[in-house]
Amino acid sequence: MALIDEGEVDWKIIGVNAESPLAKLISKPDDIETVMPGLETTIREWFRMYKTTDGKPMNTFGYDEKILPKTNALQIIDETHTSWKRLVNGDIPSAGLNLTLAKPSEKKN
Repeated sequence: MALIDEGEVDWKIIGVNAESPLAKLISKPDDIETVMPGLETTIREWFRMYKTTDGKPMNTFGYDEKILPKTNALQIIDETHTSWKRLVNGDIPSAGLNLTLAKPSEKKN
């Protein structure tokens, strides 16, 4: 989901534990409503409202408030991970962020 938080996209990845019996039933966004009616709305409304308890305005969403398919999620994960690696390796400016705890381990995965 593309949550718009303070004018920027704040991606929310929704996953199902592979060990869960639901994993065999939910493989695309449309399956969520079929298998668990009302869950998509509940998730969306929670993300819309969760900061209002701190006096902040309601969040909005991109992509017509839809949950995007797995292919989009994997692309977003890859892009953000690549950006993170570039940031902690010093390939892009950190703009004053403290990256001490963000450094990747020496192990190659």
